[in-house]
Amino acid sequence: MQMRINIAMILQRFKLTLLSDYQLQPIFNFNTRPKNGLPMLTHAR
Repeated sequence: MQMRINIAMILQRFKLTLLSDYQLQPIFNFNTRPKNGLPMLTHAR
């Protein structure tokens, strides 16, 4: 529950933008996730 509250607060305060040159390389495991994370820019709202 705390994680949901934290994500909601972050999304209210910041605009997240994916880097334009990022190429998605998924890792298929128990949970599918992007390889080497997900690089984003943050902008205050």
